[in-house]
Amino acid sequence: MDTTKGSPHGTNRKTAILVGVLFIIGTVMGVLSVVFVSPVLDGPGYLARIAANPAPMILGAFCMLAMGLALALVPLPCSRSSSEPTNPWPSAMSCSEAGWRR
Repeated sequence: MDTTKGSPHGTNRKTAILVGVLFIIGTVMGVLSVVFVSPVLDGPGYLARIAANPAPMILGAFCMLAMGLALALVPLPCSRSSSEPTNPWPSAMSCSEAGWRR
């Protein structure tokens, strides 16, 4: 059942869902990166442990990359508008700077 059909707020709901999903992906990937990397880096001799088994560090680095990409894409849906199909970055920057204004 599509309740957003004909509603002027339908696109805002989709944008909110997309931003929420990106934040959840970023948060989960950040937690997973700590889970993978922390046991390897605890204590002395961590370079020898990394050399013996580099898989946790590779997985942790991949999770950090995925987290960064997901959180870097968050401002893009805020900047899209049907009247402005040109450059999305000025609007995205104004969305991110709104927290700094008082």
